[in-house]
Amino acid sequence: MIDTTLRATPRDAPRSNVLFNQILREFRAMPGLSLTLAQASQRFDLPEATCLRLLIRLTDADALCLRHDGRYELMMQPA
Repeated sequence: MIDTTLRATPRDAPRSNVLFNQILREFRAMPGLSLTLAQASQRFDLPEATCLRLLIRLTDADALCLRHDGRYELMMQPA
């Protein structure tokens, strides 16, 4: 069975883009910030399913990386 809670609908796109950019700005403003899904959900005041969708998008966009311990952090930029 496919988990439909991880699917965004077209009407969600504008809000999703705003949240995507807000989360990215937060990580960029705080170098070294490293959050689990639960911590990110609480910090950004989002349901875990919504937060997970955004964290996956940020990871897919090479903005964040998911560490082996389950924490998300800003992707290191090449020098």
